[in-house]
Amino acid sequence: MSDDGTMATGASNEAQNAEPKLFGASGEPIRSDSKLTGNQTDQLVEFVKQQPFTAALVALVVGYLLGKVS
Repeated sequence: MSDDGTMATGASNEAQNAEPKLFGASGEPIRSDSKLTGNQTDQLVEFVKQQPFTAALVALVVGYLLGKVS
C-alpha cells in the first residue's frame, strides 16, 4: 500500500469510481440518478416532519407486514 491509503496495483481511479452497469429487460442500461433519490428523501423527511403520528403508524404496519411475510 502507498502512503495515501490506496493500493499500488496500477488500477486507475476511473475504474475504481466507475458506476456499475445494470441493464433492464430491454437491454438498456439502468442509471441511478442521485438527484432523484435526494428529492425523494427530502419528500419523505417533510412528510415525517409534518405528520409524525401517521409516519410512525405506517412504519409500524409495514414492519408488522414484513415480519409476517418473512
